[in-house]
Amino acid sequence: MPTALASAEQISIRLPQCSWDAAAAIGRKREELRRERGNYRNEKWRDFKHDTWTRNSLGAVAEFALAMHYGKSILQDWCENKSFSLEHEKITADVGHAIQVRSTAWANGGLVMFDHDDKADAAWVLASVDAGNRIVTFVGWCELAEGRRPDYWRSDWRAPCYCVPGQALRPMNTIPPEAVYGPLHA
Repeated sequence: MPTALASAEQISIRLPQCSWDAAAAIGRKREELRRERGNYRNEKWRDFKHDTWTRNSLGAVAEFALAMHYGKSILQDWCENKSFSLEHEKITADVGHAIQVRSTAWANGGLVMFDHDDKADAAWVLASVDAGNRIVTFVGWCELAEGRRPDYWRSDWRAPCYCVPGQALRPMNTIPPEAVYGPLHA
């Protein structure tokens, strides 16, 4: 069983080794599919020297943990419809009905958003992933428009982006239920 430590501000989940390994394998499979197709949504990522295997694995682990947090139906939907899909980039949400998850291995990392991100109605969640201890901490969330402030713009990174500091994010317990479960739960 995962260990959940929740506060109004953040949610931390320690995954069992078997869950961690399964979710990381999903991330590696996503990367493999992208490499086989020879494309990424953003051409700048193709030649990027960063370990994209790790980036995709940490992302899948974070999505899995958040889906698990929201319960069996959301986790089942993620496993069946969002994890291995060849059309993963066309899926409207990473988790639930309208949640986009961005992960970082940095304890004080920020929520990264790019100009090509287009899911304006989504709740954008920052997950800080501690791989050594198998802990995923969901720092907070914001809407796309809130994250695209000029003072969050970073042109000195691998690809120009907005980077919202964790302390500027809304508490996790304020994510609208419709973002998780759909419009019928508003």
